[in-house]
Amino acid sequence: MKYVPKELPEGINAPRTNVLAEMALLAGALVAVAVGLFWVLGLAAERLAVRTSPELEAAIGERFPLADVGRPVSGREREVLDALLAHTPYEPARFELRVVCGADDANAFAVPGGRLVVLDPLLDAVRSENELAFVLAHELGHFHHRDHLRALGRGLVLVAVLTAVGTGGDFAASLVARSAVAVSHRFSQRQELAADRYAAELVQRAYGHAGGLTDFLSHPALDDAGGWFGTHPASRQRVEALERLARERGWQAGAVTPYRRSPALCPD
Repeated sequence: MKYVPKELPEGINAPRTNVLAEMALLAGALVAVAVGLFWVLGLAAERLAVRTSPELEAAIGERFPLADVGRPVSGREREVLDALLAHTPYEPARFELRVVCGADDANAFAVPGGRLVVLDPLLDAVRSENELAFVLAHELGHFHHRDHLRALGRGLVLVAVLTAVGTGGDFAASLVARSAVAVSHRFSQRQELAADRYAAELVQRAYGHAGGLTDFLSHPALDDAGGWFGTHPASRQRVEALERLARERGWQAGAVTPYRRSPALCPD
């Protein structure tokens, strides 16, 4: 008997499901797992950050990309910082004030481990010690709330998650470096406003009044497009929040203390 093969129906070997749809579903599941992992580990990193000892924080600061930026300050600017620290539980020796000469932006930031860095155009912009005190106290507020370590911890978690899903290597190393620098400059709006409140309380205790508390935020030579304003929430919102806080606490305004920049800060 001669064998006659049967004709198979057309498309019998075609997949019963859409390959692209399955790939999209798999990719979505992977993203969901990565996001969930980042969220859970991020919360754990934040809880560890608030429990970090001063010694460990100092060790982290020594290895931070911006650890050696600028030059130490020992003039009147340092005295303003020490006057603020006298109203905190922190020892002045824990903190170092540094200035970056020849910078383009009027900015200030803090580095984990106890370094407060001021770019010299900001010192040219402030008109009273009260303004300078507010900026320094704001950065101390970030230290107090451990904002730097919280953000750095989340950055490291992000790199770990990317590595786990196969995106590591040089990209991860580059991301760590860039994230570390960003930690010194940007925080959430909630964190910035909390640092403002901390600064207001500290300046009021140091000077005995709230005079000049919002002067720097209203500086006509600065705007929200760059410098210290460019890395912080809108100044109008911050001024309103501080004025509301002053009313609630019954703080009185007083005469501000003129600021004279130390000539030895950035010698020619």
